[in-house]
Amino acid sequence: MHFMKQLFSFPVSRFIIPAGIVFILISFVNLKSASAQNDYHFFRYTEPYLPDTTGNIYFALDNTNFFKNNEYRGTIATGATILGAWFRPKAVYYPSSQLRLELGVHILKYTGRTDYENISPWFTVRYHPTSALTLIMGNLDQDENHMLPEPVYDPQRFYTDKPQGGIQVKYETEKLYTDMWINWRQMILPGDPFQEKFSFGVMNKWTAWENGTNQVSVPLSFFGTHAGGQINAAPSRVRTYISVSPGVMFNHNTGGHFLTDIGTNDNFFITTGPKDDTVSPFSKGSAVLLSGYVNTRLGNITAAYWHAHHFYAPFGGILYQNVSSRHPGTSVENRELVNLKYHFDKLITPQTHMGFMFDFYYDTIENKTMNAAGLYLVVNFGVVPRKKRQ
Repeated sequence: MHFMKQLFSFPVSRFIIPAGIVFILISFVNLKSASAQNDYHFFRYTEPYLPDTTGNIYFALDNTNFFKNNEYRGTIATGATILGAWFRPKAVYYPSSQLRLELGVHILKYTGRTDYENISPWFTVRYHPTSALTLIMGNLDQDENHMLPEPVYDPQRFYTDKPQGGIQVKYETEKLYTDMWINWRQMILPGDPFQEKFSFGVMNKWTAWENGTNQVSVPLSFFGTHAGGQINAAPSRVRTYISVSPGVMFNHNTGGHFLTDIGTNDNFFITTGPKDDTVSPFSKGSAVLLSGYVNTRLGNITAAYWHAHHFYAPFGGILYQNVSSRHPGTSVENRELVNLKYHFDKLITPQTHMGFMFDFYYDTIENKTMNAAGLYLVVNFGVVPRKKRQ
């Protein structure tokens, strides 16, 4: 049982601070209003659509406060601690019941630094021609990171990256959810000494079967990044990375007071990249992520197994890659992780969440244990003007 000995041969001190945070959180939980999510569902900021406010301008604030401590070791990834907040004050206006305009500013500030990491304008136009269809231009809706799998898109990009901008189409019914977008990260003009950069993706989730207690759904994600251009003066080569991830999800609602859901979420990954690349030596890769979860009123627990061969997704979680971010130029043929996650989400108001997460990882190839802990407060609110009395 060498595997089990290695799995539990990590210093107990690594769990003291995270365990203390868990104890504090649970001590203040109101069980009737607590809910928990496993997949970063509290990473969202889009206010509900309010067609009744047509003709009025009101103030809204989106804010995410975050603390994340990654205790990573080994060949692939290095640890880091991130502490800070971003604020997005904005004015919201409904010219009609189908159209919403937002104008504001996005400010990202890391605690312990005197400078601001990012200050950028925020402008969004959302058009709802039907109740199921939404067209977005300007800054995009990044709620839950487009629901992309963690190996493809690192969840902490929700609070570290600058806001996405481009065009997006969302379609949602009881059976089908579709999110398509292009995020134009860097535009070029003739003679610019840098490349154009953009990312693009499609996230589909189809509910194949549901009977009120059990649900089977089929997610399919497609995500890519591109750097290139034809009118710039940059000598850098064109790079395009693409990942495709089909999967199957099963959820059983227990109807219980404490234990609410059990289920599985399994995904297969295929990646492609440029040949003879200086970043990744792999032009093709594959991986599988098998996970099962238990949702309770005091938090959710997920156990998962990850196996990857020549896998590289440049925007994905760094622990899942076969290309090292710790030692540039270093890569491994195979990558294998076993992880156990505890995620907690406290709903304070309908648009405000407090979240805590603790992730434990075991690298079965390098025989190393790692962990990550995070605390989040996501605040969204709008001051809607009162209707005039008739």
